[in-house]
Amino acid sequence: MTRPDARPIPTIDLSDLRSTIIDQVSGTCCNFGFFQITNHSIPLVVLDSTIAAVKASHEQPTTVKARFYSREMGQGVSYLSNVDLYTSRDANWHDTLQVRLGPTPAAVDEVPEICRDEIVAWNKEIQPTLLEDNNMIIGVII
Repeated sequence: MTRPDARPIPTIDLSDLRSTIIDQVSGTCCNFGFFQITNHSIPLVVLDSTIAAVKASHEQPTTVKARFYSREMGQGVSYLSNVDLYTSRDANWHDTLQVRLGPTPAAVDEVPEICRDEIVAWNKEIQPTLLEDNNMIIGVII
């Protein structure tokens, strides 16, 4: 069995010139679909604490996580496995904690307590970057 060559995930450096970033976002969205962002100004402590808190959420007993189980996408908060169970021919089993942060965010008290503070802090840090990125993407589309 031959394995296709693995392509590295494209990286977009937000410290580059704006015109360079716009070209990179446009090309990467068309050719790859997703990318990693570097130099985004989100403090490493916020990223690390958010990752640790979400990991702790996944490691809770099933009885605690059961409150959030749902197959409905787009709700405020849901915990699900095998997102594409009825649409994919292959099994793709993994647990996902989904917290809707916009345009209509989940109520803060709906977010699991074990990761609530970290998700709120992460969301606060990412908002300015997202607004800037959205303005840049609008420039790509126009």
